[in-house]
Amino acid sequence: MHGTFENRYADWAGLAPELKRQGHCVYALDYGGVVGPVTGLGDIRDSAREPAAFVERVRAATGAAKVDLVGHSQGGMTPRHHLKNLGGTTKVDKLVALSPTNHGTGLLGLGTMTRVVPLGDEFLGLLCTACSRQITGSGFVTALNSPGEPHPASRTR
Repeated sequence: MHGTFENRYADWAGLAPELKRQGHCVYALDYGGVVGPVTGLGDIRDSAREPAAFVERVRAATGAAKVDLVGHSQGGMTPRHHLKNLGGTTKVDKLVALSPTNHGTGLLGLGTMTRVVPLGDEFLGLLCTACSRQITGSGFVTALNSPGEPHPASRTR
């Protein structure tokens, strides 16, 4: 799963062939709303529902009982919500998260700026809901990590 302001090609064109060379079946999806070639902008709670149908298609194509998810940045955080709150542990064996925003991000200073500018959080949420959800200390990040992490039914690496 790709990160914010990315798409499946931008994040996985380099790594997917190497994973395939090592014997893995590789599938990728775009999620989280689309603005041109950019995806991953929508509300993470909604985006976390999207892997369910995708996982079903992959399971049908491969015959696998469970799949592994690999995610980068928001793509590592979004599956955690899927596993923790949406029943994803029944069909996901492992989550491999590369530089996930599990504990939030400052968005290169934008997160701090939105906190000091009046209505900054609301404005950021209008432009990129996923961005506002990933800010360090946001309600989403706090809830994702309460009471702890990760979900014990899935192995994470």
